[in-house]
Amino acid sequence: MSGNVTRRSFLRIAGWGTLSTMTVGAAGLLRSQSFARETGSPVVKSNCPLCPQGCGIDLFIEGGRLSTVRGMVEDPETRGMLCALGKSLPEIISSEKRVVTPLKRVGQKGAGAFAPITWNEALSTVAGQWAGIMREEGPQAIAGYAGMGLSMESSFLLPRLLYALGSPNVFLPEGLDEGAWGWAGRLTVGSFPTVSFDPWDRTGCMVLWGHNPDDASPCTTPRWIRDRKRKKGRLIVVNPRKIALAEEADEWVPIRPGTDGALAWSIAQVLMRENLHDAAFVEKWTEGFAGYREIALRDEYRPERVAATCGIEAEQITRIARLYAASAPSHILGGSGISQQGSGLQTCRAIHCLAALTGNINRPGSNLYYSYPLEPATGMASLEERVEGTGLLDKQLVKLPLGYSDASRLWDLILAEGGDLYWKDYIFRNALSEGRAPFTHTRVYGTGYRGKAYPVKSLLVLESDPLRELPHSLKGKMALTKLPLLVVITPFINETARHADIILPSAISPEATNLVSCHRPLGRHYLRVRKAAIAPRGESKSYQNIIAQLAYALGAGRHFAFTEMEYANMLFASSPFTRKFTHQKLTESPLPLVPLYTIRDLFPHPYRKSFDTPSGKVMFYSAPLHNMGFNPYPEWSPPLESRELTPEFFTRYPLLLATGRTLGRETAGENDCLLINPRDAQTAGLEDGMAVWVESKINKIKSNVKISTGIAQGVVGMYLETTPFGNGEGVARSEVNDLIDDRNNDPVCGAPRFNEMLVKVYRV
Repeated sequence: MSGNVTRRSFLRIAGWGTLSTMTVGAAGLLRSQSFARETGSPVVKSNCPLCPQGCGIDLFIEGGRLSTVRGMVEDPETRGMLCALGKSLPEIISSEKRVVTPLKRVGQKGAGAFAPITWNEALSTVAGQWAGIMREEGPQAIAGYAGMGLSMESSFLLPRLLYALGSPNVFLPEGLDEGAWGWAGRLTVGSFPTVSFDPWDRTGCMVLWGHNPDDASPCTTPRWIRDRKRKKGRLIVVNPRKIALAEEADEWVPIRPGTDGALAWSIAQVLMRENLHDAAFVEKWTEGFAGYREIALRDEYRPERVAATCGIEAEQITRIARLYAASAPSHILGGSGISQQGSGLQTCRAIHCLAALTGNINRPGSNLYYSYPLEPATGMASLEERVEGTGLLDKQLVKLPLGYSDASRLWDLILAEGGDLYWKDYIFRNALSEGRAPFTHTRVYGTGYRGKAYPVKSLLVLESDPLRELPHSLKGKMALTKLPLLVVITPFINETARHADIILPSAISPEATNLVSCHRPLGRHYLRVRKAAIAPRGESKSYQNIIAQLAYALGAGRHFAFTEMEYANMLFASSPFTRKFTHQKLTESPLPLVPLYTIRDLFPHPYRKSFDTPSGKVMFYSAPLHNMGFNPYPEWSPPLESRELTPEFFTRYPLLLATGRTLGRETAGENDCLLINPRDAQTAGLEDGMAVWVESKINKIKSNVKISTGIAQGVVGMYLETTPFGNGEGVARSEVNDLIDDRNNDPVCGAPRFNEMLVKVYRV
């Protein structure tokens, strides 16, 4: 499809051809036009910048200021809905707490005392200190962190800057949030999971597994799920917390955290014993089935045994297996609840294998897997060539992999200060075998052995808050206090920025233009554009501009000799999914979003005649995992700290902590509470509203009890706010990170254990 589409052809492709939807859209459009005439405000159609969903919004501009934001009714996914966070965009942009000029630390680190400086002074300070660090320690002593990125370019421009300097140290939290779910899809089907709502009109059964869309994506997923329920679709919710959609589900499975992999294998056993799997799909399109079948049929995965492990009933395992198979096409939507475990990737692999077992892959209404790789270093010499020129590879130092390093070990690397460190190989050791690095990066070199860790002397944080995104925030604060130079690009002084030496103020869309298509390693059906509609506040600049200016100040400007539009076009040209688009066509199109593929392209892959794996088949037996030294089958084992493996430790910390990530405004009443089952509250002598300590083996925090039957017995739940500036200040209210140990993470992708930590709760 051409990027220059007519509104009629776009809506037809996007699946908006029904009369009822068009009527709602037309009525909403007339309301927006009427509102614009009444206020005298021009309307700019854009996409929300406050979370990776990027919902369509109408921006009403008055006197050069953003006066009002409304949901865009023509958006084929949100249909005019906008969450409370999105509605607060004018308040956030105009907040008095915005950083609107470069700042320099004037007090102790962490005290949050800063003085304004000029851009010239800020850039020269950073460039001068970086030049000294590179001269004395080498470019590898400079690292970058771009956390839960809110745009596509943020994940590509930061690596480009570090690579231009010769440093491979780019930390992106690939294991955080739904990262293990994404990488497990890649290591099973060959591509990352992609969410598209258009085929959901055909979905017979939706399975929400460790995912709460009312919190994570309130404007999109919940509406489509409830719409399917009204049309007789079936719904299964696997979650220790009785989320709102569990109230409407056919089955709520109150599973014990950390046991999801066992449940997936037990479901597979039921499907095969009752001949409910898709034998034809398995025969033609999968490999390694014989070994997978042998494991699934073991006695340890009988529903009766697994039920006791998971804290549910054996009959329910059989019911949900039959419901999932009988309602095809079925779709499993995994989330952070299953990703953030000590064996999160293999657990997610076991769940992806259920889709393969039943043929629910890349067919309308089922699980979709499409990667659209983009190359951040396009037009540059390979990183390996540049790093080899520094002599780094000859020094027997611990080397980090090209591209995306395990962010959960960032604090350890900083605190090592060049001393002994064991840096474990993670998913990027052999570039996912077959010589293909993530997102088509150039070749990855080896990373793991015992040795001296080279020191990290400076960290550049791009619109993120690693102290609130990564586990063990107490260790993080120690690391940032010792770090010689912390540079933060941000619109607000968040918890990490309080430890900065230099803060560079970044603009917020609609003060700048950028692209969004959900957050990696997941993707969406639509590529969206956030348009610049007003001038940046004060002296703030787009992060694209800031990174380019840093590069020029360091003599690497030749790698950034492009405009924001030109860089977007360079990214588009590197992938068959986006090659047909240009930035100009997207911004000039009737709506600021376009589909990356059409529904007729679904099976087996839009640009291949097979799946995007070495064999062209879905992998029950994952050769890439085998080549990296991991179990090629997604066998389940209990958490390292559990009733099964550490019974003495379990007696001291008898409750499992399940965290939930929220945008911060929809669930404000529960953000600071500890949810606990009535039986557990009675055992601990707790009353509703009581102040308590929540203690793990590394720390303890205060909270208030909320007694609820909506959480499984033996489990307590807390929320973790993740939006970098979601509350208008950038400081998260939750302290859950303080409880989470950053050791014993997932051995494949480094996912931290936000959902299987053992804790105890007692009165203050």
